[in-house]
Amino acid sequence: MDLVTVRLLYGYDHWVNERLLATVDEVPANRLREKFGASFDSILGTLSHMLGSEINWLKRWKGESSFKFLTPGDFTSLEEIKVRWAQHQQEMDAFLVALTPEQLSTPLSYKNAAGASYHLPLWQLMLHAVNHETHHRSELADMVTRAGHPPKPTDLVRYCLELSGQS
Repeated sequence: MDLVTVRLLYGYDHWVNERLLATVDEVPANRLREKFGASFDSILGTLSHMLGSEINWLKRWKGESSFKFLTPGDFTSLEEIKVRWAQHQQEMDAFLVALTPEQLSTPLSYKNAAGASYHLPLWQLMLHAVNHETHHRSELADMVTRAGHPPKPTDLVRYCLELSGQS
């Protein structure tokens, strides 16, 4: 995988997360912790997991070993999640700007949450992270739709059309 593709995918990742966060803003606060039965139960649970996962993967890619799962209890409001996500996005953007083709193809060793060791080329781990979020974004879209606020389309092609001025 090349840098252009990785940067496109992460541009999409940011765009679609912002789009969904804007939709979540419309959901009444009393429904954000409602149990919808998704992987992380609630809208805030899913957002916390997505953000925590992004933070943990970026730390691994940068050679840091700390690992922490985020939960809705780590945030008192949606606004706190959005502020932390914006901070993380700045860190991710800086990482993407500095990324080289050689780094993408270099195997990266990491440990999962259970402590098992693995190694894969960085590009595969980066592709996994975007794909992982796609799964949880679909759950999030379902929950906000059931809360009465269906999101705008989140397809990759919509992002590409917007980038090319065709939206």
